[in-house]
Amino acid sequence: MNSLPFLFVDSVAHSLSTNSITEFSFLPSHLWNSVGQTHCHKRADYDTDLHIEDTEAMKVKNYRYTRILTFIMCIRSARDPKITAKDLPFSNIFVHTLKIVNLYSSDKNLAVKNSKVIWQKAVPHLIISMNCPTEIIIHHLFHNENLRIFEFSYATYDFIYNLVTSYGQGKLQKWNYFGRDLEEVCELGFEETEESIYQLYETRYINGTERTLSFRFSTEHV
Repeated sequence: MNSLPFLFVDSVAHSLSTNSITEFSFLPSHLWNSVGQTHCHKRADYDTDLHIEDTEAMKVKNYRYTRILTFIMCIRSARDPKITAKDLPFSNIFVHTLKIVNLYSSDKNLAVKNSKVIWQKAVPHLIISMNCPTEIIIHHLFHNENLRIFEFSYATYDFIYNLVTSYGQGKLQKWNYFGRDLEEVCELGFEETEESIYQLYETRYINGTERTLSFRFSTEHV
């Protein structure tokens, strides 16, 4: 029990951005100040691009004070590699953004099953395309409680409409096809927040708790 205060403060420090961690030095608490200084000196932020090939071996050190800002998942293999936490020593590191480019394999379903240690991470920001396997979409849309931004890349009006509607209903709905132009998503409530960037906030209640999810896409990428 004596270690609980430290573990709590350490967890808070780990979740903050590198720019925000310096604010700990202004707090009137020795514990918070000490933990903040430790994280400030030892923090390491990385953008990780993971590519798995038949002959590739992954050897990554596990840094306790490391956070992965962006993890790009792209599996290309003639075989169906099974990825475990042992293969990825950094599997317990906090990942902020997960971008799933694609899963190229002889058996897509098996590739999804064998790479759960990666795509099941409870990331706050997910980026997917229309090629993303349904199992991954369902997991993050309905079971990832940390998810705050659901971003589309290479999407169509139909794809965006169906996933936004499914989120509101609480389960994946029967797919509808409209063949409408992408720009017409504004009728769903999307607003242009920046040049070429559109965003929609959807709120629903899960087990009595309010959850707001931001759906986002850029017309420069789709």
